[in-house]
This record gives sequence, C-alpha cells and structure tokens, in this order.
Amino acid sequence: MTLAHKLKRAILCVTLLFTACSACRFQSQSSSANPAQDFAGEPEKYSATVVRLIESDAGREETISRIVVSPDGRREEWTDASGKRALIFRPDLQKSFLLDLDNNLYVENDFTQTGATGEINKPSQPNSNRQTENAENPSAQQTTSQSIEPDFLTDEFQEEPVNIDSMSLPDETIRGFVCHVSEQNRTFADGRAERQKAFRARSLNNLLIKSESETISPNRRIKITLERRDIKFDVSANEFTVPTGFKKVERLSLP
Repeated sequence: MTLAHKLKRAILCVTLLFTACSACRFQSQSSSANPAQDFAGEPEKYSATVVRLIESDAGREETISRIVVSPDGRREEWTDASGKRALIFRPDLQKSFLLDLDNNLYVENDFTQTGATGEINKPSQPNSNRQTENAENPSAQQTTSQSIEPDFLTDEFQEEPVNIDSMSLPDETIRGFVCHVSEQNRTFADGRAERQKAFRARSLNNLLIKSESETISPNRRIKITLERRDIKFDVSANEFTVPTGFKKVERLSLP
C-alpha cells in the first residue's frame, strides 16, 4: 500500500482526533516544572471550520470539516467518498447519531447498550494522537466505520523517544487571537525526529487554534497542520437534533 493511500485512510481519524483536543475543559494552569505543559480547554459554546493540511513526500492534501460545541452536545461535519456526513453526540441522551446529509438518512447509537454500535465503532486511540494534542475525550473515541487507525503511524510510534525537549515560546497572534505557544521535540534511536507545536487562544479558554506536527525520518517526512477558522459563538440547538424527515436505518451504505 502506498504512503499516499495510507494518508487518505488516516484523514478522518486525524480530524476527529483534532476535535478531541478541545473536548476536555480543564482549568488553565502553568507549570514551572514543565513550562510547555499543554492545557486543554475551549469556550462553552462555539462553532468553527477545521482546516487540515497534510504534506508529505507523496504531495499535499487539504480537507475541511466543521465542528459545533455546546453544553447540549457536539457535532462534526465532513465530506468523504460517501458524501456529506454529520456525527452528533448527545451525552444527555447517551446517544450519538450518524447522518447522511445527502440522502436524509441516519443511524442511531445507544451508548448504554453494549455492542449496539450500528454504524459507530470504538477504535482504540492510537499512540499517534501525538500528531495532534494529548487530551482525553470519551466521546471522541466514537468514530464512523470509515475511520481507520493509521497503521503506518502507530507502527512507528511504538518506540519510546530517547530525548524529549519541551518549551514555552513567546505569545503569537493567530487570526486576531493572542495565543500561548508551546513546542515539544522528540528524537528516537532510529534517527526519527518529531516536532509538535500548539497555539492556544488565551481569551477563548485556551482553545487550540492551530497545531503543527512534523515527523522526519531517514525515509519519510510528514507534516500535519490543523487550524480552527471562522469561530462563531451563536450556536443553535437544532445543530444537535436529527432533522425532521430523516429516516432511521440500521447502516449507511458505503461507496
């Protein structure tokens, strides 16, 4: 399997991992022992466009998705080979809903029923979540059946780094928001090097506005840049309900 094909397989997984970065609402804090310690957070209610750029020896690929967050739930929208899809999480109902926006269909998943996952799976979180940020979010572990763990990343990340260097950098302004900037560099015995850089908006409860992750090895290079753009704070409750006229099905068709 070519690297380009593997990158395409990883696209949705990387997107959902990125959205998971903001799911935990921790009180922001600094650490003198580790000044580059990342603190996850986000506003209580907002929507944003997520732009992901993957650059490698195989070329460049940009994809765009959308996220909506409120105390009532979480929504993610994207377009893939199957068409336009949306995934709605409703913790209050203990359910999630996968929508086919082109054909007005949806699959319902009940968190309380063991094994009743329908079109929703619960893959293990790959160690490659270092490609985004280290944050835990139970709901983000629920992905669509087309989310495939990027094996070409997880195979490499089984090895522990021989050196880790973390640091805080001067604030930068990203799209009008003053951001705390942190960077971490890792090196491995096989010559591979990783660099992760995070930009968190101070005025938005340390929302991750941008992240840069780069891995360079003797025979491979990959850089993933993710940005939240068009951030808005007017969120409708309709974002977290299945629209009238959608038909419930057991499974959505695949291409």
